[in-house]
Amino acid sequence: MRIEEVLLERTMTLLNCRDLDLDAKRQFRLHQIERAEVVPRCE
Repeated sequence: MRIEEVLLERTMTLLNCRDLDLDAKRQFRLHQIERAEVVPRCE
């Protein structure tokens, strides 16, 4: 996943991401993410 945009709403924060394996857009609510890790950038 690559974070493309962060949206700050009144009651939640949304992350607009791109799934790099499927080349598909995905949206996540920041408060529902349980685990994440930073990986080196691949070109």
